Amino acid sequence: MGFYLRCAIAKVDDGDVADRIVQAARALFPKFVKVRRFEFPFAGVIAGYDHNKAHDLVEDFAAHGYADEEAAYEDVAEGVDNRMGELSLAFPETPIAYVDVDCFGGTCMFSGYVVRDGLSTHSEPVSSSAHVRLFEHLGVHDPQWHFAPFTRGFMDTGVASDLARLPTTYYVHAQWDEPFRLAAMRASMLHAPWKVTIMTETSCVVVHEEDFFASLHPVDDQVEMRGKSFVDLTLTKTLAHELADDDVALELKDPDGKPL
Repeated sequence: MGFYLRCAIAKVDDGDVADRIVQAARALFPKFVKVRRFEFPFAGVIAGYDHNKAHDLVEDFAAHGYADEEAAYEDVAEGVDNRMGELSLAFPETPIAYVDVDCFGGTCMFSGYVVRDGLSTHSEPVSSSAHVRLFEHLGVHDPQWHFAPFTRGFMDTGVASDLARLPTTYYVHAQWDEPFRLAAMRASMLHAPWKVTIMTETSCVVVHEEDFFASLHPVDDQVEMRGKSFVDLTLTKTLAHELADDDVALELKDPDGKPL
């Protein structure tokens, strides 16, 4: 089974700006495009859809408000792509990437471009790591290949793959002085039910059953952790501190992204 997504992505650290982009995208893009905020591996907004699942609009175009099949087909094919310039002009200071994701048989290919203030500033041809270079042009420091929103179910739930069954309780962020390799090694040595699911030179993704999900990556000489919890506040802090040192300050947000 394949995974396909055509989407717009913006790196947005300001929660108020992120909310305004969400509102603008929902008003601008066709109704079948899903829009949501995300918190890791960086904070931002994504608006996307699987074009293969929207072809019923073409067959029943009148019921969906289209004048003819051609208009419906154009929206299905380019529902986000055709409106990138307009969204970019509404937020001229924020670079926005268009990414086409095509995964099948365990192989994923990506392509896309970046716009800012309505103008294209960078483009990437189809490759297995094009999204990483696009994220760099959004201002993401050392972007990782694994990107949670590019997993099945994320656009519906905001949670990657097998963590989609539980509601989010807290978002967790921390940064501390430690070589990344040492932090990743410590994570890999944690006792079950901790489990490292992805390990590369610059990324470590670790889960604690269905309670806690976190990604670690290096930032200069420090380690940054972005996590998502599905349990109460006390257990959230306990699990976060098992990955980080006990004296590391945790930045916690509620499910709406508001700091505690």
